[in-house]
Amino acid sequence: MTMQVWSAADFSLNFAGIELDEDAIGPDSFFEFEQLAPDYKLRKGIGGGATRSQMKKPGGKLTVHLRQCAAVNTTLSVLHNLDVNTPGGICVAPIMGKDRNGNYIIEDTEAFIEGAPPWKVGAEEGDVDWVIICASPNQLTGGH
Repeated sequence: MTMQVWSAADFSLNFAGIELDEDAIGPDSFFEFEQLAPDYKLRKGIGGGATRSQMKKPGGKLTVHLRQCAAVNTTLSVLHNLDVNTPGGICVAPIMGKDRNGNYIIEDTEAFIEGAPPWKVGAEEGDVDWVIICASPNQLTGGH
């Protein structure tokens, strides 16, 4: 049996042409994905009949954890401020994430920053958690 090697630094994430790379990753995790609704819902009648309803492209939430000192926070903040302060918004953009094998693990042509992240000033650097909403994400959960 061959030992597996895992490193979050081997993953890459690009949002709106902005590369979020290993220099920006916080100490604990890089990003996490959560589907916003199930792919299927089950409805059962009183008599026992069942129907499975498919929910087409339920959307997803990608939370990206970056070091507070990472310069890319400024870029994301400026992008978000432009989006919020422009009538109708300007930043629905593609997002792509790859694993070390070059597999796309998350991709969507329509993603946007949900809102300004919380942050604080303390004795040590903290993390900044950016939430990016994906309209119709394609994802791969595999042996990266």
